[in-house]
Amino acid sequence: MARPCVEYLKKTTPMNFGNVLDVGTYFGHFVKMMNREGCSTRGIEPDRCKIAQAVTDRISQGYFDHTFQTDEVYDLICFNEMVYYIQDGIRALSRAREMLADGGMMFVTTTNPSSSMVKDKSVKGIGRGVEYINCLMSKQNFDSLEGFRMKNCMCFRSDMLIDVKYGRKYMFPLYLAGLKKIITPNPDGNKMFVLLEKTG
Repeated sequence: MARPCVEYLKKTTPMNFGNVLDVGTYFGHFVKMMNREGCSTRGIEPDRCKIAQAVTDRISQGYFDHTFQTDEVYDLICFNEMVYYIQDGIRALSRAREMLADGGMMFVTTTNPSSSMVKDKSVKGIGRGVEYINCLMSKQNFDSLEGFRMKNCMCFRSDMLIDVKYGRKYMFPLYLAGLKKIITPNPDGNKMFVLLEKTG
């Protein structure tokens, strides 16, 4: 999923980020791709096993919430498929805003709670079970965050993750070869990209 995230940022931003933080970076594929694009990017990940198997050395061990401490100032902070695991997501996003440079951006990949696929559970949870999910934020929730303005929001169907979830792993080589789209833009899609810009 790192590839469509980077492609989305390339379409919606000038990609002139000097300092980028990826929160909950998993194995670091997004970090690696962003560095290849010329954006100085590092990630934090709470799971030491993931760090040991990471595809980049630009990852450190850490957990992000409203108490996270750093002297760094970032041009972009990313929360890819993880903001709903944080105990208090709203306060965590407020903390992230404090770490952003003036005009800095926040990029979030998350579940779209307004999707009919999510509401009627025709697309079951992907990744850890729903018991770990604290809160699913809607486009309206993001749009009303204090100190941010919505720069862009795109809902999409996560085709590759859906295929993997339902045991259609035989499709995976088609995604890797670029013969099948990883995501499909769809207003009723089960996922969404949200791009916010710091104001004030």
